[in-house]
Amino acid sequence: MHFGQEPPRADGGGVPVWIRDGWSDSEKNVTHDAHEAGPESPVVFVFLPRHESDPLRESIAAWKAAEKTLEHKGVPTSNEGLAARKSMETRRDQAQRRVDEFIGGVLNAGRVYQGGGNEVTGVGLAGAVEQAANRSLDRLYPEFDDADSPQWHEVLRRARDGDAGCLAVLNHQGEIPEHPVCREILNSIGAGRKGREIRQQFRSAPYGWSQDAVDGALLALVVSDHLHATENGTPLTHKALDQTKIGVAHFHHTSVVLTTQQRIDLRTLMQAADVKCRPNEETAAIPGFIDLMLERAQRAGGDAPAPARPSVVHLEDIQHMVGNELALALWKMRERVAEELEEWEARAQAIEARMPRWEALQDLLRHARGLPVAEEVAPQAEAILQNRALLDEPDPITPLCDRLADALRQSVNEAHAEFEQVHVAGMESLVGSDAWQQLDDGQRSQIASACALDVPEAPRIATEAELLNTLDHASLADWRDRTDALPQRFGNAMLLAAKVVEPEAVRVQLPQRTLSSAEDVDAWVEEVRALLLDQINAGRTVVL
Repeated sequence: MHFGQEPPRADGGGVPVWIRDGWSDSEKNVTHDAHEAGPESPVVFVFLPRHESDPLRESIAAWKAAEKTLEHKGVPTSNEGLAARKSMETRRDQAQRRVDEFIGGVLNAGRVYQGGGNEVTGVGLAGAVEQAANRSLDRLYPEFDDADSPQWHEVLRRARDGDAGCLAVLNHQGEIPEHPVCREILNSIGAGRKGREIRQQFRSAPYGWSQDAVDGALLALVVSDHLHATENGTPLTHKALDQTKIGVAHFHHTSVVLTTQQRIDLRTLMQAADVKCRPNEETAAIPGFIDLMLERAQRAGGDAPAPARPSVVHLEDIQHMVGNELALALWKMRERVAEELEEWEARAQAIEARMPRWEALQDLLRHARGLPVAEEVAPQAEAILQNRALLDEPDPITPLCDRLADALRQSVNEAHAEFEQVHVAGMESLVGSDAWQQLDDGQRSQIASACALDVPEAPRIATEAELLNTLDHASLADWRDRTDALPQRFGNAMLLAAKVVEPEAVRVQLPQRTLSSAEDVDAWVEEVRALLLDQINAGRTVVL
C-alpha cells in the first residue's frame, strides 16, 4: 500500500495500492490520475471520502481525553475512586466505538478505480480492492497462465531423476520444446545464459512464472538433450542440477545429435546390464549405466588375495560429459564395454563365492596358532595373499581349510577329553570327602553350581561352521584355562562343604617354594606344619 501525493512506482513486480483521502485530496484528482495512468497500469487507486468529519474529530478528541485522564489519575484504591475510574473507562469505550463507526462509514463510502479510470465494485472496500488487484495482476503478467500449475515441483523432481516424460504431470503429451514455457525459455537461451538470468527474466513481467516452473522447464530441456549445463566449464548432469546449481549454471543449446541406430545400440548395451531405458531416454539412463559399470569394476577386484580391480580410465574419461556428447562417447566404445560388462560380473561373482573361504581360512589359522599344522599352512596362505591367487584353479584355499579343520577337531576333542579326565578325578575326591557325605542333595547342588562344576556339553565340531563357532566361544587356550582351573574349583567346593559342616573351617594356601635339597624339603614341611597347627589350635577345621 502507498500513501501520499506522490504516485507509487509500478515496476517492482507487485500491485501498488495508492490510497488517498478527502482530508488531503479530492476524488476528482484521484479519478484524473487513474484515467491518466492508462489501461496498462497495474496501480489500484483508492479514495476515502471526508465523511462525518466533525463528529469523527470530536469522538477522537473525547477518546484521547479519556485515555489521558485514566493514565494521569492512575489506579485508585477507594470505592469512590474506583467508581470514578469505571465511569471514565465507559466514556472512553463509548468514544472509541463512535470512532470505529465513523471510520467504518468512511471505508464503506470508499471508491476503487483501476488504471484507465474504470471504477471497481465488490463486497465492501476490501472486496473491490481485491478484485482490482487481481485484474492488475493479469495486466502485469499476461503470460502467467502458461505456467500456472502446482505440479512444477513434481516436474522438477522427475527431471532430476532423468524422466524424459516429466511434463506428463502437466497433461502435456507432446515433445518437451513444444510446451509454451519450455519453448519460451529455449528461445531465450541464445548463445548461452546463466540460470539466474533466465530465472530473473521469467519471474518478471510479462511472465511472473514461479522459480519451480522456470527450473523445471530448464531441467526438462536438459533431460531431453535440447540444453546442456556447465559450471566453470565443467558439464553438469541433470542429477547435479539442484536448485542451487541451476542459478550458477550456464545453459547452452545442444550440438550433438544421435542417430536412431546409435540409440538402439545404446539401449541394447544397457539392457544387457538390466538398466531400463525407453526409446529417446538413452541420455538420461547412461549416467546410471556408467555408475553401474564402475560399481561392477569395484566388485571385479579388490584387496589381496582378490585380483586387482580392472582399469576404468576409459569410463572415467567420459564420465564428466553430459547429454548426447556422453552418449556418443559411450557408443564408440560399446563393444569393449559389452565384453567388460560380462567379464567383470563373472569375476565379481567368483570373488563373492571364494572370499568367504578365504575368511574362514584366516579364522582357522587364528585358532590353530601354536599347532604344527598352522606352521605348515601359514606360508601357503601367505603365498595366496601375495600372488592374489584367490581365483586360481584349482581352488587353493579349500584344501588348506580342510587340513586346519581336521587338526583343530582333533585338538578340541583332546582338550575336552583332558577336561573330563581332570573333572572326574576332582569329583571323585570331592564325593569321597567326609564333609560332602554329610550334605543333603540340595546343598551339594548349590555348591556345585556356585563353583561351576558342571561338565560342558561335548563340542559341536561336525561342520567347519560349527567348529569355528565352538572355537569362537571357547578357544583351545580357553579349554586349557578351564582345565587348569578345575583343581581350584573343586578346592573351593571342598571348603564350602566343610564350612557347612564346620562353620569355622578354613582353607590354607600352601606356600610356594623352590626346593632343591632335602634341607629345603624339611624346611618347607615345617613351615606348612606350623601354618596348619595355627589353624587347628585355634579350633578351626583345615581344608587343603
